Amino acid sequence: VVENRGGGAGGSIGAKAVATADPDGYTILITPGGSLTTGPAVHANIGYDPVKAFVPVCEVIETPQILAVHHDLPVNTVADLVRYAKANPGKVSWGSQGFGTAPHLLAELFKLETGVNIVHVPYRGTAPMLAAAVAGEVQVVIDPMTSVLPHIQSGALRALAIAGAERSPKLPDVPTAPQAGFPNLLSPFWLGVVAPAGAARKPRRRNQDRHAGRIQKDARQRARKVDRRRQGRQHQGGLTSSGIALMFRRDTTAESHFRIEVRTWLEANLPLALRGRTARPPPAELMPWYQALSRKGWIAPHWPKHYGGMGATLNEQIIITEELARIGAPQLPAQGLNHIGPILMKFGTEAQKAQHLPPIIAGTVIWAQGYSEPGAGSDLASLSTRATLEGDHFIVRGQKIWTTWGHHSDWMFALVRTDPQAQPRQAGISFLLIDLRSPGIRIRPIKTIAGDDEFSEVFFDDVIVPTENLVGKLNDGWCIANALLGHERLASSNPQFPLMALERIKTMARASGVIADPAFQDRLAAASINVTALSALFNHAVELTNNKHSPGPESSVIKIFASELLQTLNELLVQAAGGHASTQNPITTNFGVVDVAAPFLQSRRVTIYGGSSEIQRNVLARRVLNLPS
Repeated sequence: VVENRGGGAGGSIGAKAVATADPDGYTILITPGGSLTTGPAVHANIGYDPVKAFVPVCEVIETPQILAVHHDLPVNTVADLVRYAKANPGKVSWGSQGFGTAPHLLAELFKLETGVNIVHVPYRGTAPMLAAAVAGEVQVVIDPMTSVLPHIQSGALRALAIAGAERSPKLPDVPTAPQAGFPNLLSPFWLGVVAPAGAARKPRRRNQDRHAGRIQKDARQRARKVDRRRQGRQHQGGLTSSGIALMFRRDTTAESHFRIEVRTWLEANLPLALRGRTARPPPAELMPWYQALSRKGWIAPHWPKHYGGMGATLNEQIIITEELARIGAPQLPAQGLNHIGPILMKFGTEAQKAQHLPPIIAGTVIWAQGYSEPGAGSDLASLSTRATLEGDHFIVRGQKIWTTWGHHSDWMFALVRTDPQAQPRQAGISFLLIDLRSPGIRIRPIKTIAGDDEFSEVFFDDVIVPTENLVGKLNDGWCIANALLGHERLASSNPQFPLMALERIKTMARASGVIADPAFQDRLAAASINVTALSALFNHAVELTNNKHSPGPESSVIKIFASELLQTLNELLVQAAGGHASTQNPITTNFGVVDVAAPFLQSRRVTIYGGSSEIQRNVLARRVLNLPS
């Protein structure tokens, strides 16, 4: 005989009935955890003591709870919900199964942690609460997956987060609450079996043991099936792991608050027109955003404070990277921040630091890199641009090519040959800072296969460069160049862009329907794992850099992995788009606008710039593995 004792009290009505029942060994209670934990804690006169009134039998099920909203509410993330609730105080309602239930307590915790004014609406159980949520009477609910999942799948509700520590394979795109920036919003749901304590202990224990044995046997069989499926997926490319927030680390409370601060500020300040751009916007659009980050103090989290940077911890740098990826922030001009800035800190004179570092932070000067030449790309030691020393200045003649944003830049740091007779060839190279407004400089943009003009070629016709613009010693530029290439390879391996590519793949796959294809799911899972691996590798490299270990030849590992992964991701994006992939313009879907062709074409060049993959493998073979030439 099954008797349902509901009524909006979180199982406490049924619990009270069993607590006072005859302990005959046949009466048991199947109850959610709240009737044994939070219920007695918040209701002074609940009518039973869970410790004294019951003996435990077993746990039946444990499932995550899902924070979901009505489909009409204009929010897609928990941070969106916080922002919307603050903009509409008292107008957002949160439904629960009754006073003192876990959803009610989570609502109060959410209000305390975020400072929002939301209205708690209690119902007499799960069924009326979910009916009200689907009808739009309340906007927010949190409920076990077993009951809320059908409404999410139907589109009536939208999942924002899982109130647990792990993602669910049934909702692979939904982050956990800690990943969404809310580490305390944790509340797993479980059902357990208890029986009334009392005198008739032996027959009750025999019946309890028999019931528990059946349940445990079934649980072991289910676990073995899950393990077999898991092993099969691992063999085929790994378990699913996806999303912007990385899963190999958890935020501390302070880091969680910082993440919320970053996310909230980005949402409020990054213009919509700059979000999700696959090509770098022109300076007129991009530099105001750069300068806004500068005013906030977040433009150079990796720079020391005494040079105008943030002096951020490793985890704070990771959080900023993740949040920029989550919102789809555009790629900033990095030659100043990530290349010449750190180089001047290490090799520059005090006058050079004072002249050049503050404008980089402020975003009033844009830098370009002058390395590659028509006859010296991967074989950089063959460069032929000459700098002849004449008194207090150099005369520079030659040409540079594939110069990123050269036609938008104010200054260039360049490798030039100052001793054409030196052997080996690297010994006659110096490192110069060149004002691109100097007479004798011509710059011509290069239009790429993707249709952008990201690169340019720069011509030097007897350009005068003062000797105070020499960085380091004369003919010692190769040493500086190697240090800079390590920074460049590290910066070009930032997981922000693979993370954004992964989100484009998921959006496109949902729109095309290929997300349901098991073979595609395996490829997506493998890609997700590789992005997480890249993030871990990048974070390790950043940590070494923060500890004053310059990126050495090992930086070639991350350069190869990151650039080839980005190409793989964009190939997977093409597969997700199917027949629409050849469309040059962005594709409009029910899940958002996705640009497929442009990022695919742009990704072709990533295995070339910063040193081609072939050169990187040679570096590893010779300088790391010590293999013979």
